[in-house]
Amino acid sequence: MSNLPFILIILSIDDAKIRIFIEKKVLFIVFLFYLCNNFSKSMDIKQLFQLYQEHPLITTDSRDCPEGSIFLALKGASFNGNAFASAALEKGCAYAIIDEAAYATDERCILVDDCLQTYKDLAREYRRQFQIPVIGITGTNGKTTTKELIAAVLSKKYNVLFTQGNFNNDVGVPKTLFRLQPEHEIAVIEMVPVILATSRHWWRQQSLPVV
Repeated sequence: MSNLPFILIILSIDDAKIRIFIEKKVLFIVFLFYLCNNFSKSMDIKQLFQLYQEHPLITTDSRDCPEGSIFLALKGASFNGNAFASAALEKGCAYAIIDEAAYATDERCILVDDCLQTYKDLAREYRRQFQIPVIGITGTNGKTTTKELIAAVLSKKYNVLFTQGNFNNDVGVPKTLFRLQPEHEIAVIEMVPVILATSRHWWRQQSLPVV
């Protein structure tokens, strides 16, 4: 064994910490990136929902960032919402939920494993605040017509929340659930079949009947 001392030097440089190990006259430089620890927070869904209750507006569009809202970075075939987190914060969002540590450039960034799943989980927690019936409608054909007919009939007696436009996919369903308000007495939610197939467990967690 060498008699050389083991030397550990830690230098903080921007978003990285460089650890320099000197032993047996060999220099090893290991770059350990601490973006998550240094610039972002990590929360479980209960903590995230508590934060949502303090800032009860989620936006997924960096062009629409109301003051004090929460930006949630979704991804698509041709875009990555994480890349717009910083801009959303500059425009007025109180926090940004991201799922790529490289974009955690602000302490107001909250790092999660998957933004889309987090969106669904937050919607589930929000829906649980309302003790009202929720009817889920899906199918290959006729679901929109069925949804409109059911909503029209129920609206004769109840204050009904129902899916609008094409908000029937795994982004639109949470978006619709977040429209629930205390005055609503029943909800009619339209889903594309893939939502039922891939998210059946998530849907059942909410005790929602599926028609």
